[in-house]
Amino acid sequence: PGRLIWKRPVQHVSRWERRFGFFNRLVDPEVRDKAEALLGPESGAAIADLLWWPIGRMFSCSRSQGYIERDLITQPVIVYGGTRDRATPYTRRTARLVNGESHRLQGRGHWLLGEEGWQELADEAAAWALRTADAVHSESEPRS
Repeated sequence: PGRLIWKRPVQHVSRWERRFGFFNRLVDPEVRDKAEALLGPESGAAIADLLWWPIGRMFSCSRSQGYIERDLITQPVIVYGGTRDRATPYTRRTARLVNGESHRLQGRGHWLLGEEGWQELADEAAAWALRTADAVHSESEPRS
């Protein structure tokens, strides 16, 4: 308290806000309670970037903490997000920032791997990684 948000760790918000934003799609109370117990302080700089990035752009401020050097990304990237994510619903924007592709999961929230259907998401992500690795490998093989 008293210090600027981007200069200190930030404790998570109230129980109601956590359940509204992060865990709105966790139906099993036991799973939700375990997920809540995992939360700890967040980076104040990351939260400031998330909430106030338009202000930095508007005033042409220097790079934010979350600045991404797109030219250094040399591997394929996929960003998953839920259509009912109330905490960070920026799947498409994040994918564009990293020259990646996005996949929004219908009816899913923020805590994707804790929600019902997480196994299908894990299988899909593994299949994407294998397809992508095969494609990258075949592109790098010398042609005869």
